[in-house]
Amino acid sequence: MRLDANKWTVFPGYYNYLHVFRASVVKLLPRKSKRMLSAMIIFFLFVVFAVSNIFMIKRMLRLQQYQSFVNGDDIPRMRSDTAKQNLSSTMSIKELISKYKSDQIILQDIGCHNGFFPQISSANISKLQPIMLTPFIKEKRRLVFAIPVVSRHYILETMQSLFSSFCPCLREQVLFVMMFANPTDTEWLQNTAVDILSYFSKEIQDGLLEAFIIPPLWHQLLLPDSFNSTFRDSNERMLWRTKQNLDYFYLMNYASRKADYYMQLEDDILATAKYSKTIMNYINLKEGGSWFSMLFSRLGFIGKLFRSDDVKYITNAIAAYYKIKPVDWIFSDVERNLFCSPEYNDGLCQEACSASRVTVIPAQFQHMGKSSSLNGKKQWIKERFFNRSCRQCKRRNPFANITSTMPTHSSHTLEGGYYTYDFMWFTSVNKGDHLMISFGYPLKLTGILMVSGVDPALHDVFSSDTQLFAVKKDKNEVLLANFTIHGDLMTRLAGTEVIALILRVNSNHSTWVILAHIEIDVE
Repeated sequence: MRLDANKWTVFPGYYNYLHVFRASVVKLLPRKSKRMLSAMIIFFLFVVFAVSNIFMIKRMLRLQQYQSFVNGDDIPRMRSDTAKQNLSSTMSIKELISKYKSDQIILQDIGCHNGFFPQISSANISKLQPIMLTPFIKEKRRLVFAIPVVSRHYILETMQSLFSSFCPCLREQVLFVMMFANPTDTEWLQNTAVDILSYFSKEIQDGLLEAFIIPPLWHQLLLPDSFNSTFRDSNERMLWRTKQNLDYFYLMNYASRKADYYMQLEDDILATAKYSKTIMNYINLKEGGSWFSMLFSRLGFIGKLFRSDDVKYITNAIAAYYKIKPVDWIFSDVERNLFCSPEYNDGLCQEACSASRVTVIPAQFQHMGKSSSLNGKKQWIKERFFNRSCRQCKRRNPFANITSTMPTHSSHTLEGGYYTYDFMWFTSVNKGDHLMISFGYPLKLTGILMVSGVDPALHDVFSSDTQLFAVKKDKNEVLLANFTIHGDLMTRLAGTEVIALILRVNSNHSTWVILAHIEIDVE
């Protein structure tokens, strides 16, 4: 039996390996069995190599799809014929926009900014209402994620990332609001709306996702035909950033009414596996604090969270300066005006602004798009601390002596997890083990947060029978909370005086345990 090398060109190099292996084995066998066994060996190896190549090809396709997403290329997608027919059977997006007349006035006070927007004072307010693609959600939630969507091809991957990592336990507390900000790009809008209605029909039905189109009249009235350039920007860039300011204003004005807390996202991001639970834990922990913003990413407006009542400071500033400055500069002005005294030097001003922020590391969102909404502009920025710790960044936890019966990985120590934005990584966790945080003197605590099972080891969590105790001045221990089934613990305290905290393990753990986001708030 002879192998024909021409038949093996699909598998480069395999012919030589098979031939050598066959020759070596055949020499050791009786002559009668050589032909049959040789054929069996070759057939077996052919199957092995074929299967391995199938997996290799699948992996290459996945990498190609990922790279297409990163590069902003259009990815072939299977669309739902049902959703497409439902949309086209009523009217097209173009007809929907042109014939839309709102019977329900949602933004009743859109005219309150007439001082800044005199163009809308005589406009028909019904023509300035959002054009709803999904049912309008009346119930107010705890948190709203607001996502402006422009004519790019990232939004499906973004929403898939957000929903696949979303904790079902928060469905009643959270709402995602998606605003399509290019109403004149009807072909893109038609295709994207069909995709959204198709892929996320369950989220829409469950009241988790609301989508609308910004009314065309909004841009027609407020976008000028020509610009007085500021900061030497071109006319194209002036148009882009002015439109972005108007988009942000409309979205913030609309979505901030939907919940107690407002978070701004973008349409080209990825989320961590536990982003929703982490964000909600920080909201619950810091509720009532003196912060102005929480930063779950450091890039632009991605992952910025505000109390909804405070969003008006930003929208008022946007209304005043939307033709003059980009939105991130406007936000910086808002911070400085709120927290910097005119008597402060730059150093004191930076300290005051920093004190008004709650910074969360690891970051919960990563910027993935490379094609900017500004034509011809590429965005190469990445979040440095996405799913990564920062040992140079210091937490604001009170000074304490930290001890544990659980050994830690050499590079992830007790002190690193407590004093910096790193994590503790316990390599052996068994019943009877404990972690003690001793302050040495009574402290009035207002809140405690601990999260186990973060990247790079999502399953390295404390079990739900792991408990946290407070040690009072009289040495008595008081149970504060158990870890949840998701591996996190958050408790609020009304200025309770404690001298130490003890985490007690009540069962053997088969895996290591990562403990991160250790936040101890004091009065």
